[in-house]
Amino acid sequence: MTKNSSPEITRTRLVTIGVLAHNEADVIERTLAGIFRQTLIKSAENGAHAEYRVEVVVVPNGCTDATADLAERALQVRFSHVDASRVYWAVHSLDRGGKANAWNEFMHRLSDQNADLIILMDADIDLYADDTLERVVRTLDAEPAAHAAVGCPVKSIARRGWKSLLERASLMLSSVQKHGAVELNGGLYGARPILRRVWLPEGLLVEDGFIKAMLVTDFFTHQTDKGRLVRAEGAVYEFDAYIRPMQLLRHQRRLITGSITNSYLYSRLWGRPAGTDAAEYLRRVLDADARWVQTVVRESCGGRFWCIPKGYVASYVRKRWRKLRGLSPGRRFASTPVVLTYLAISIPLMFAVNLELRKASPRW
Repeated sequence: MTKNSSPEITRTRLVTIGVLAHNEADVIERTLAGIFRQTLIKSAENGAHAEYRVEVVVVPNGCTDATADLAERALQVRFSHVDASRVYWAVHSLDRGGKANAWNEFMHRLSDQNADLIILMDADIDLYADDTLERVVRTLDAEPAAHAAVGCPVKSIARRGWKSLLERASLMLSSVQKHGAVELNGGLYGARPILRRVWLPEGLLVEDGFIKAMLVTDFFTHQTDKGRLVRAEGAVYEFDAYIRPMQLLRHQRRLITGSITNSYLYSRLWGRPAGTDAAEYLRRVLDADARWVQTVVRESCGGRFWCIPKGYVASYVRKRWRKLRGLSPGRRFASTPVVLTYLAISIPLMFAVNLELRKASPRW
């Protein structure tokens, strides 16, 4: 672990930024350069009249490349002459890989536990504009009922001139997915300290969905409150999407397995003992069983032929169809074949996922 000092400082709002990285030596310097350009950082450097102080924490986890060394060097060069009471940084390298472990370590041990706002981002994204992070912060300021504000992901292939048929279909599907309820995308989001009540179980395949469920239900105390999760308009970032057929199939299979697994976990959290706080209950079961996710999957299937929850397939189709209905007539007409193809691929994949669940061997 390497860091600069973070001495006692006067009270202004502290924003902690966590960058979770696994073997990202090829892009970590680019990602950090994008952070360095942010108005949020430059404002914090301005001295006593700045509204925010900023902590940047890079968490390389299970890396076998030079991610940690490159991150440390970039941070040292950039902040060597910056007052550590305004901007301070740390690189904490974890031997054990896995996003859930890295997320938990950052959230509960490695970041400043007194931070007023928390920003999480993947190490392989490219911040589109210099005010991206500030837009996330300002959105939370403007939406006091929201627990979290999410960035706006854009696939890097969108900037290309010529695009293959598969790339055009991928972009069209992304456009459809933006309509309807706000989704939590782990590439970039900001949250209030209530996020620290969440612990991610090891073995999750769709961590973002689990975090969203905890926040929009206020830790499983009521049905979904859409106002708990908002979109930070203009907080755009780029990411590299899967565009090869086998990559897409593996990714979609993982998403389906992860969402079904999450539905099992949600049932357990809704059915926890009366009067028990869901966050505390989750922490206790994780302390008692490090493989709680796998245990729940095994017990939920119980040797049944059809392990996919009742109504899951119909709900899956309805959700995508509702997003189509939110489009203009012209875009709906153009997008319908893409969505139908997407469903035609996804539904058969559910049968393969069901077989894995029956054997208690999902691809974790």
